[in-house]
Amino acid sequence: MNYIDYKQNHNYIEMVKRFTSPKVADAIINNILFTEKYLPKIENAIPDKQEQHLAYKQLGIMAFSAAEALWKSIEIAIINKCHEFGCNENNCVYRKYKKISDLNFAKNKSILEHLNTTNLLLVMPQDESGIEKLSHLRNHIHLTRINSDGDKSAEFTLSFVDNMLRLFYVTLNQLNTSIWYFNTPNACLKNFDNNSFDKTKALNDNNRKDHYTWKVIGAFFHIIDNISLTENDKYYLDQLNLSTSEICNYDVVIDYIGRKLYYIKRDFKSDEKYDRELTRILDTFKQWAPDKSTLISDIKKKKDYYFKLFAEM
Repeated sequence: MNYIDYKQNHNYIEMVKRFTSPKVADAIINNILFTEKYLPKIENAIPDKQEQHLAYKQLGIMAFSAAEALWKSIEIAIINKCHEFGCNENNCVYRKYKKISDLNFAKNKSILEHLNTTNLLLVMPQDESGIEKLSHLRNHIHLTRINSDGDKSAEFTLSFVDNMLRLFYVTLNQLNTSIWYFNTPNACLKNFDNNSFDKTKALNDNNRKDHYTWKVIGAFFHIIDNISLTENDKYYLDQLNLSTSEICNYDVVIDYIGRKLYYIKRDFKSDEKYDRELTRILDTFKQWAPDKSTLISDIKKKKDYYFKLFAEM
């Protein structure tokens, strides 16, 4: 489905104006309308593929900037609602950003995680990773990023822009279900959410950890089976460098990989062939292991554990 399939029967222009100042609303709306106007014209108007690439990149950046401005505007609306309510609870988790200036250097990931925990938006783990990938692509506007990314190529196509626009409309569609909070004078978000922030955060953290656990296991299984890693696989393995124990369930990953390394031995006619393949697998694993981690040694220990366990049965 493309972004048009996500456009519901809403007055999106008026919706944007509910969440932000007239000046910012106009900028957001102009970005989106400009992107939608010229998106279908690029292929015919610009025959050169490299120039198409540049045009799609610029339109995608405009659409993503509109989504970013919308997310920050929601946080500003929360700040304003708290002031309107006369709340003096300075450490309230529902108002993560105490002042509007605090949002100047806030990362999209942090903002979306907070809005998700307040239940104003629903951002599933796979959506979070998708948004992070789009954000990474958007950052290619900085030509110096090409140096830091090495050989990683960025594809800017119609689908790239379409994903950016879909992000914008999905956000507004979700906000429409919370419109009561924004339209009600003196509304308190904590009361609106039945003070369930901590419960929601715990649930989201568990869902995120489960999601990353199985994605990492799947990527490692591709290495074991000598299947080329997809860009999706590489993305999740890259996340291991953030913090192995926090991003996924470390013990589950180690257990599944160790067990898999035990079971594949039956596919080899000799110990020598198995050992050679095991060396290939572990050497490839090392490319993705976080610095100073015990990932490889823990995998070896778990493999040996299963060899001993089944030998004794």
